[in-house]
Amino acid sequence: MVLKNGKGRLPLPPGDIWEGLQAQGFVLLPILPRHVAAVRRLNCAHADPFDRLFIAQTNDERLTLLTRYAAILALEVDRVVRA
Repeated sequence: MVLKNGKGRLPLPPGDIWEGLQAQGFVLLPILPRHVAAVRRLNCAHADPFDRLFIAQTNDERLTLLTRYAAILALEVDRVVRA
């Protein structure tokens, strides 16, 4: 999140990010070895390694990834939905 923020791609509120996420009811999902393995199995041509990890992790955990990012939406992969 901080890397995306530094590139101007993700606005973040000031202060402690973790406290803000907890206050909003978010649960952080750790990156596990099986998520890294899922990236290797991911069949999409997206170049950003962090986005690829989000997509692979979403599929592995059977979650839904909500995004407004057109490049990810254009991939038309399962479990990715426009926010």
